[in-house]
Amino acid sequence: MSNIIHEILLPIYQNISNYITTHPRLFSGLGTACLAGIPGYALYQLFSEHDSMSNWKTALYIFSIGLPLYILFYLFVGKSFEGNNYSSLLTGVFVGLFLIGVMYVSLRSTPASMSYTSGVSIVMNIVLSLSIIIGLAAVFLMFSRQIKSLTGTPGFIVSLLFYIPCLCIDLFRFLSNEFRSTPLLIYYLFLFEIVLILLYVYLPSLIKTIVNSNGTQLLENAVFLDSETEIGNALQVKKQATEGSKPVFSTNYALSMWLYLDSQSKNFQAYGKETTIFDYGNGKPKLTYVNHVDDPEQKDKVNIYFTNSTTQKPSLEITLPKQKWNQIVFNYSTQRVDVFINGSLERTFEFTDNLPTYAVYDKFVTGANHGLDGAICNVKYYPNVLSKFEITNSYNLLMNKNPPIHI
Repeated sequence: MSNIIHEILLPIYQNISNYITTHPRLFSGLGTACLAGIPGYALYQLFSEHDSMSNWKTALYIFSIGLPLYILFYLFVGKSFEGNNYSSLLTGVFVGLFLIGVMYVSLRSTPASMSYTSGVSIVMNIVLSLSIIIGLAAVFLMFSRQIKSLTGTPGFIVSLLFYIPCLCIDLFRFLSNEFRSTPLLIYYLFLFEIVLILLYVYLPSLIKTIVNSNGTQLLENAVFLDSETEIGNALQVKKQATEGSKPVFSTNYALSMWLYLDSQSKNFQAYGKETTIFDYGNGKPKLTYVNHVDDPEQKDKVNIYFTNSTTQKPSLEITLPKQKWNQIVFNYSTQRVDVFINGSLERTFEFTDNLPTYAVYDKFVTGANHGLDGAICNVKYYPNVLSKFEITNSYNLLMNKNPPIHI
């Protein structure tokens, strides 16, 4: 093995190095092309066979393709950047992109049914490889004088072994010098930028978690109103406590929903009768649409009912803007109900002898068969009354979303 390295590989290496030294411009572009092509080919060979992820072929691929890559990088590119302050930065970028490429291709090439253990194994292999590189870099720093004094075949082997760790050392030295020369204000700005990015990524999820923490999501994604859809029942919103075998239902609760109504054609069925938009337990609350062309007072109206009592039913007639999402929130308390439209209080109704009643067979229903052209989404039930601040904030957070589902 020593004779092969000394008599064959070392002369080839020296001849190529001498030729490239005399033709730097010619091989500058060729080196870049090799850097682009060889990693791609290596990764393709490495991950084209899923059964090679955990056997000896993996090590063979890395050694037989990765080692020439390191040599070519030194021959074709490393010489061109000697003495340049940015050579270490380029090295770091190259190594980082290479590692990112390895992880990306491994995840894309691995079957979707890959187990959690297999994923952890891949990550641990990458961490182990980085640990070996950093460890070799530390060894080089401790014994650099002895290592640099080696010549001939031993020097050639040691140079190959410590080439990548030395690149890491150069990268850390470059970063260390840059950190020392960077004004403190830059660090503050950089830290503030990181905080803003993290807030942009995680704050919506945090707000959504807080908003939904005490509510029951009856419907999230939009459903059309031209067919009847049952989205929940009373057992989903009953209290934990029971009286004997009978569930107890709260009389203090809130319902929030978002409606989208299209302009209805004149021959539409809803022009002749009330058409259901939303109904909880036959009227607590219930929203219907009516559009009698011959009656100006019943033209393009949304009727709102607040109780299922057989006595007089208080109702509210409103006109909602078309072709936009509108939020409607109902705040039910023992003796009254408040209606909020798009974050603003629209009306308050006081109950007298017509209090709503609750039963286990109550259902939450949206739409009606052969119903309206429109949609409803993000229907939530809260076991408590919402404050005006909470209602206004929920509207402001989602008013520009289409559909208003995720923050």
